[in-house]
Amino acid sequence: MIKKNIIIFGGQGFVGINICKFFLKVSKNYNIYLVGNKSKLKNIFNKAEKRKLTFYNINLFNIKKLPKKIFNDSVVINAFLMSNISLKKFKNNYLIFCEIIKEYNISKFILLSSISVYGNKKGNISNENIKLNPTSDYAKRCISAEKITQKIIKKKIIILRIANIFGEYRQNKGTIEKLLSIYVFNSNYKFTNLRFKRTYIYISTLTKIIYILVKKNLKKKYIFNVGNPNYIFNFNDIVNKIEKIIKSKIKYKLNSTKISVKDSICLPNSLCSEIKFKFKNNFKKEINNIINYLKKNERK
Repeated sequence: MIKKNIIIFGGQGFVGINICKFFLKVSKNYNIYLVGNKSKLKNIFNKAEKRKLTFYNINLFNIKKLPKKIFNDSVVINAFLMSNISLKKFKNNYLIFCEIIKEYNISKFILLSSISVYGNKKGNISNENIKLNPTSDYAKRCISAEKITQKIIKKKIIILRIANIFGEYRQNKGTIEKLLSIYVFNSNYKFTNLRFKRTYIYISTLTKIIYILVKKNLKKKYIFNVGNPNYIFNFNDIVNKIEKIIKSKIKYKLNSTKISVKDSICLPNSLCSEIKFKFKNNFKKEINNIINYLKKNERK
């Protein structure tokens, strides 16, 4: 059987690492190529995994340095929108990136975007066609990437507007990982105690969805909201749920930082309908997974 190539741009990041590990675990039918900063992958992959992976330690926009043959009938996954460069520079670089991708015979392009593109919206966001209203540089970068990808690559595109992700291997911790670090290591973090609600999704659930979409026969362009409808929490909800799981109080500190996005609730109606995916409520198990990971792999 001919193996299909999976090329992950931003493979040194939280999501890229988890996508790679998931594909290595569930199937032997893929060649996995990670493109990014190899120095950030120290102690992430074991020896067996490293033997199955090919790393390209290059700037993410230096795509011409990659062998053309790996792109033939490949699935390209873009997981690098969490960039620190200016929006103008990002647009220019990403435009060139897509122009080069267009010339290759890829089978699919999956862009990992964010529900932050919707900005502040009242009620649930269940329709991907509603007006976008970015309120942060990250959201603006996501919208730019979406527009450029659709304009240049045009076909074979899947855009995932992803909710707040939590899970293992996260270097820049989110609310859930910070709370668990306080519990495990007595770490020092401050939080903004807000009533605003967010949709969350566990990283393994996201990687399963990506795996399904990689295998799916692509007939048109798709844009999907991706978030677990069972996980719609505000800060206090998360604290209460975690405290019940660990059977202990978390001693956290609050600050007065203002945020640009208030309610951010997305419903994955289109996704569930298209791929017949059913989201589960495994929050207790997922929290324990992260706790075990922290104890085994991180230090205070």
